[in-house]
Amino acid sequence: MMWAAIDDTRGVRAVLTYRLMMQICELVESVQELLHIGIVRVVNS
Repeated sequence: MMWAAIDDTRGVRAVLTYRLMMQICELVESVQELLHIGIVRVVNS
């Protein structure tokens, strides 16, 4: 496991997990915006 190297430093894991969650949330928001724009364009055309 890659995590074994930093298992003793839980703080690092917490920070990495938090940053990953933030990136996923931003990605989801971006996808939702793109979908919304796409739907609006289809409806308007």
